[in-house]
Amino acid sequence: MKFIHILLFYFTSICFLSSLEGQKKSLYSSIFEIDGLINVNINTNLGHLVRKSSKEEYQQAEITIYDESSSELIALPGRIRARGNMRKKQCRYPPIKIDFKKSDLDSLGYKKKIDKLKMVFPCRGGNGNQEKLYKEYLLYDIYKIIDPKGLNAKLSNVTFIEEDGKSTQFTGMFVEEEKAYKQRTDAKIIETGNLRAPSLERDLYLKMSFFQFMIANTDYSVANRHNLEMVKHPDNRRVVAIPYDFDYSGFVGQHYAVPHESLPIEDVNERYFFVKDLTIAEFNKMVAYFLSIEDQVNNTIESASYMDDKNRKMSTHYLKSFFDMLRKPKVLRRQIIE
Repeated sequence: MKFIHILLFYFTSICFLSSLEGQKKSLYSSIFEIDGLINVNINTNLGHLVRKSSKEEYQQAEITIYDESSSELIALPGRIRARGNMRKKQCRYPPIKIDFKKSDLDSLGYKKKIDKLKMVFPCRGGNGNQEKLYKEYLLYDIYKIIDPKGLNAKLSNVTFIEEDGKSTQFTGMFVEEEKAYKQRTDAKIIETGNLRAPSLERDLYLKMSFFQFMIANTDYSVANRHNLEMVKHPDNRRVVAIPYDFDYSGFVGQHYAVPHESLPIEDVNERYFFVKDLTIAEFNKMVAYFLSIEDQVNNTIESASYMDDKNRKMSTHYLKSFFDMLRKPKVLRRQIIE
């Protein structure tokens, strides 16, 4: 009888602790709920991070995050490492993953299971590279027009501070990590198994494919899960492909971006359409849909006050060529179907 009481106490405690954990916010959700631009200070050896980026080795760092009113959100020790395939080879400032101790997050009232943050920085110093980072952030914003359940991204001012007091500043962005996305949308992340385009939710797959065509991006693959998060939402029995990492798009215009050698194009600004089984009815539906959101896309670009006026105009002009193609559907249909 005593043993049964102990078991009941144990399971009751587990359920209570699980309930408390479920009520907590993740650090991600706290960051993304902030309306304004946040500030992130990272005390670490930036030179070591740059030199050893290819090895993706963790190094110690002190991370302080401030909200839009400069109030401290967290100040914790953690680890950071470089990530990203091509960027860590081509960029001075590689994307990073920040890893906190679960116990530290728990002590501050955050969900301890979501203990990592993903950040992307301008490839190099200078205004041109900063504007390219802004363009990539803008694409996450535009894709949310197409699929409100797309990945979140958030701009943040970043300051790397080294032991000698030297600092490096630019604006980077947080990109939603898998566990954070799962918590926000209650989605299941599909990490294993063979996936092909016919198995995906068709309408969103076509919209995603036309979006990639719009921005002149060919750096993604369903079969390899390359730059696509495969998820299954509670209200949809089919898998949805959500795009991320748009640095190889012609729209962003990174210096290192080139088409894959297997593709029949020579420049990333050449649009190439991947869907081979597109029907005329589907084509007509997608043309009508994207023309219907043209004003929303242009308004999103126009409201991107973080970009300079020149790059906003260039961005609108770049996508105008796509919308102009849609206004000549017979010509476009021959190009991508016939």
